[in-house]
Amino acid sequence: MADQFIEIPLFPLNLVLFPGMVQPLHIFEPRYREMTKFCLDSNITFGIALASPGGEPGQEQPARFGTLARIADYQRLPDGRYNLITVGVQRFEVVEVRHDKPYLCARARLLPEEIGADDIASLTGEARSLLDEYLGLVLSIMEGGETTIPVPKDTLELSYFIAVCLPCDDQVKQTLLEAATAVERLTHERELLREEIATISAQILRGVADDCANDDCADTPSPSDHSRLN
Repeated sequence: MADQFIEIPLFPLNLVLFPGMVQPLHIFEPRYREMTKFCLDSNITFGIALASPGGEPGQEQPARFGTLARIADYQRLPDGRYNLITVGVQRFEVVEVRHDKPYLCARARLLPEEIGADDIASLTGEARSLLDEYLGLVLSIMEGGETTIPVPKDTLELSYFIAVCLPCDDQVKQTLLEAATAVERLTHERELLREEIATISAQILRGVADDCANDDCADTPSPSDHSRLN
């Protein structure tokens, strides 16, 4: 299959957008207001790419890989700012960055979505099981939050869903975005989930131990102690 190249407005941000991910945005800079108006008027997507750290305003360096964002809903404020609801559509690779407009543009190559070669059913099942355990731990320490979270069954969708759920830093998320296949992404996420589960479990145990110490649990007689006392 021949590579497909497109011309896109490019929005470097301090976040990593994944396909299927819903991302609210508040557009206030004049150059990106212009970009938003152009996308709305033309009914086209724009690219979101992680901005390299340390870039000067107006001179941001976008990551080589990003995700197309479709504007699902918007509100134009009286002063010209926009509130957007965007959805990640498809990954791309930046081939050339262009500076001929007030905002960045890019010539980009759309990236194919591949599952990869491995024991897909086993890897998907293990990753899903770890995600269920991780979400269960997270929900157990939340007060008044959701009690269940729907998890995708499709292997590719699951690989992106886990990437969104993980609380890792943007550079790790960027690595997950750049993974060539769902198998490669899920393999990495499996290890990250194990680490998160171990960390949260240890925190819960420490919290229980601290509560027990504060309540003088060690001095509470056991049933056998009561029987001896009586």
